[in-house]
Amino acid sequence: MIRQILYGLVACLSLSRIAAADCSTLKIDDFAQYSNSVNSLGGYTDDDGSMASISVSGTSLILTPVPPADGRLSPSYYYENLPCVQSVTEAYKAIKFTMKAPAPGSNFTLEIQTRASCSATAFQSDWQVVRDLTGQAQTVIVPLGGWLGANTNLNAITGFNWATWTSPTQSNGEEDWQLGGIDDYCLVDYLFACYHHGLYHKIYQPFNFHFDANNKHSKVNHHH
Repeated sequence: MIRQILYGLVACLSLSRIAAADCSTLKIDDFAQYSNSVNSLGGYTDDDGSMASISVSGTSLILTPVPPADGRLSPSYYYENLPCVQSVTEAYKAIKFTMKAPAPGSNFTLEIQTRASCSATAFQSDWQVVRDLTGQAQTVIVPLGGWLGANTNLNAITGFNWATWTSPTQSNGEEDWQLGGIDDYCLVDYLFACYHHGLYHKIYQPFNFHFDANNKHSKVNHHH
């Protein structure tokens, strides 16, 4: 199942950004080892040559997806493999990173890959769509509980994949997206805090999305 996330008022998250006593931030990547295609956890990272270009700028990646053609989605993606993160056991609640989109109203899809257990070899994919970015550098916090696929196991997370880049100005040609440091972030249930304080009641909405089988961004079985 794919869910839609609206981030117009991310400030509401500050109401309950309280870490559990037994939980700490898990740094996934600060791109210090990007030249070796390795993240901070030792997992393999790459775009498989799908981007028009990709480079490091400080602690961020500059991603330039291939523009979509013929009404299709962009075929470009970027993924981070993980050494089987048990987010339920470790009390991780969300993945946090910064993103600067090319224009206000830009969207992208974040795929999670999980397994039935850490010893399993097959994986399952599930997606959330992050919508209506501001075009400025901003913090994006995606709740792990938003991936609601029947076979999604948040106690065996093995990868994330950023894909299906869209913006209102994409018809102008190639555009840069800036992806900042990635953390698995420990939070209490801030979604309910936002809702009950009346600040933002549309964090979640159902979203119907069709993936073109010819677009390879949804095929992220990367084992290196």
